[in-house]
Amino acid sequence: MIHSDPVLIARLERAEAELQRRWAEAVARTRSFPAAWTDLPCGGVAVDKGPDVVWSRAYTLALGAEPVARDEVEDAVDQAEVFFAAHGKPARIDLGPTADPTLMAVLRERRYSVVMYDTILAMTDVQSARTHTLHAHEPRGSVVIQRARDMRAWAERLVESFVAGGPPEDVHDGMVEKLAGFEGVEGVTCLDAIVDGEPAGGSFIAVIDGVALLHSAGTLPAYRGRGVQRALLVERARIAHEAGAEFLCAQADSRNAASLRNMERFGLRPCCSRVTVEAPGA
Repeated sequence: MIHSDPVLIARLERAEAELQRRWAEAVARTRSFPAAWTDLPCGGVAVDKGPDVVWSRAYTLALGAEPVARDEVEDAVDQAEVFFAAHGKPARIDLGPTADPTLMAVLRERRYSVVMYDTILAMTDVQSARTHTLHAHEPRGSVVIQRARDMRAWAERLVESFVAGGPPEDVHDGMVEKLAGFEGVEGVTCLDAIVDGEPAGGSFIAVIDGVALLHSAGTLPAYRGRGVQRALLVERARIAHEAGAEFLCAQADSRNAASLRNMERFGLRPCCSRVTVEAPGA
């Protein structure tokens, strides 16, 4: 089972970090939005996503089963702090359940505090997800899922849906540009949900190293209760299967009970928690 396998959990975490790196590289190429990234010691990567704090963080620092020397961990944290300070913000670092205890000790001594808490959900049988959900989770009404054609409009709809139902501190200036920046990122497919001929919501999926990451699903308020979320999950399971993914993985803010409930009904199961910690002085 994935919830008891630290190797698989670390694999999910690395796929997420690679997605964020690819996003930063794509945006830097197009210069559509300020973004930067850098490799860190101990297997980490730091990604800056512009002027806000929420989405800029370091991933996969000291992740895995092998012990890490304290001086290496301190060097990695030092470099993360320098990187984020250069972009005008305090360091934020993701901590999954497989992070080395030395990293947690160093962050505690530096008085980092928890600022975000996510539940990570996963499903290991992508084939069963695809075949089962096609019959067990039929959406109500006319819901059509298609690839997004207008990335700006797609991103604006997602932000509108988040404003209507998500934690308000997670919505910020520049969020539309950030989401639109996923256009053309390797392994990413952005989807629109259409209800009765009208755009009703959307999401995206990234398939990286055999892991299918289900991200940023949203439904406009007028179309809630019509099966949009289920339809988006079904289509993303199909894409994951055709891409040869071995796992489905999603994350949900612990305060978003409706999102967690939808994903569990679909068959995704909580496998671990991830906290994001921030350096003092914010």
